[in-house]
Amino acid sequence: MCGGTLPIAGLLARRATIGLGLSLCGAAASYLLCYWRTLRKIAEQPDILPGRSGLRWLPRFGNSFQTAVGQFSVRTLLRSRQHRVILSFYSGIGFGLAMFLAGNRGILRTAAGNGAWYRVNTPLLMGSIIILCSVVMGARVVFAMPLELRANWIFRVAAHADARACLAAARRSLYALSVIPVWTAAAIVFFRLWPRASATQHLLLLAALGCGAAELALHGFRKIPFTCSYLPGKLRFNMALVYLFFFLLAVTKGASMEMTALHTPRLYREILAGLTGLALAAFWRTAAEARSTESSLRFDEAPDPAIHALDLHRDGVTLLG
Repeated sequence: MCGGTLPIAGLLARRATIGLGLSLCGAAASYLLCYWRTLRKIAEQPDILPGRSGLRWLPRFGNSFQTAVGQFSVRTLLRSRQHRVILSFYSGIGFGLAMFLAGNRGILRTAAGNGAWYRVNTPLLMGSIIILCSVVMGARVVFAMPLELRANWIFRVAAHADARACLAAARRSLYALSVIPVWTAAAIVFFRLWPRASATQHLLLLAALGCGAAELALHGFRKIPFTCSYLPGKLRFNMALVYLFFFLLAVTKGASMEMTALHTPRLYREILAGLTGLALAAFWRTAAEARSTESSLRFDEAPDPAIHALDLHRDGVTLLG
């Protein structure tokens, strides 16, 4: 029928839309149910697999203490299904959003080169940023969840390092398990698709962003990864959509600025200097918190106290009314 559509086509389109909406809601509900069920089982029923004989060598992460914490973190993810499930959950969200952006016609229409992947385009910029941030967030979440609570006394007896040493070890572990793998995969993809100059510029910005995200994630982290007790309910799922909205808004704005900066050397230098400065500021902040006298290594996550002390005895003299 020329010049129009069949009446049955509208009905089929509405049914297809309803079916797609129901499948998306079902997938989201399944993800949330599996996530909450796994969280409840972590502290009570740790699922630890025996060590694999195929991976016996691991690289050093610095001194002996940092190497022990780093190798312990890597082996924990290889042996614990539950931690891998949670990390996969956050990584899957990042990959899902990246795939959605890659198929969004509105974004592809505004991308350089009409969405051709071998040219610099907005969807790949946004996808790499989203995947990096989601993996860093997922690694930080699983770091705070215990591997085996009944073996917590081993770390209490053996641990003799201060908060600064634990922070340095946790930082290297977080970089090794989140920032470096994602950045390496992004380097392979971008050097394969884009010109070498554009790929190098974006990877420098991505490295600075990854370092800043990792340092922000370590804010207030005074633990050995996978050794501290976990209190469920601290994640604010009711604000997840709000945080996601502002995060996507910031990523969209940042990707558009980067598209302009890749063709404007002065703007690119300013953005790179700004991201580097933010990463260094976050690094200095976490290091300063670890050096404070009130910072100590934690093995038990305690709820917020109902009554907060004023701490008026810091100068050595207790003030009385």
